[in-house]
Amino acid sequence: MGYLADEVAFNSGSVPCQSVRPAGGSCYALEYQPAGEYLFLFTRSGEHLTPCWRPLGPTNEQIRGDDDPWLTWVREHLAEDPGTAGRPPLP
Repeated sequence: MGYLADEVAFNSGSVPCQSVRPAGGSCYALEYQPAGEYLFLFTRSGEHLTPCWRPLGPTNEQIRGDDDPWLTWVREHLAEDPGTAGRPPLP
């Protein structure tokens, strides 16, 4: 669920941010730039995955390509704690 928007919506906080990006008018950021890239942080909800698990939290961040600080942070944390077996490898 979401809406297309013309404005970029990068989170201005330092990584890892503690709050939703500017497009988060409700509990979750729902606006997406058509050509934008986004990092979704999912959790399991029953048999499905959802980014809507932390109200006003940074669960779907707009990023600036492969060297974005968010991607670096996620890669470092997954390297420290790879979690369950069977997860696809990082790019």
